Amino acid sequence: MTEALFVFIFVSNGDTQFTILCLSAIIIGCCTSSFYIYFIRENTLGPMALELESKFKNLPIDSTGMALVNEDEGTRMQKTWRYWVAQPQFWLMGTVYMMARIAYNCLATIWPFYLQYVCLFTTDDPLTDPTSPQLAIVPLVNYCSSMLFSIFL
Repeated sequence: MTEALFVFIFVSNGDTQFTILCLSAIIIGCCTSSFYIYFIRENTLGPMALELESKFKNLPIDSTGMALVNEDEGTRMQKTWRYWVAQPQFWLMGTVYMMARIAYNCLATIWPFYLQYVCLFTTDDPLTDPTSPQLAIVPLVNYCSSMLFSIFL
């Protein structure tokens, strides 16, 4: 938000403002995602959970508690990151998730500009009421409805 304030103060061209904000959002998103991927270590399943999962799926586990590759593949090697990267379903799910996030984030970023400048959701007197309620209501309804669809579908 602070960046947007500085951009609006120092850059007068609307197209340039929008370009700067979009590029900075992409760069900040890539940096924070990279930081999370490389530096945040998520908790792993405990030995009891791994043992129960192995019994449920009838998969052998080694002494460290790691699940071994499925028996039908004919090997008893551990599943490594190379195994997961070689699976087409890994890339399919990753692509679907990435595209859904990009679509939603772009829509949520552009929506206030669209409502204000294209649909003209502005007030008559900007001195007494500078922000139109629709600028907050429309994204809120979208967010709540997408959350409900995610829960029930």
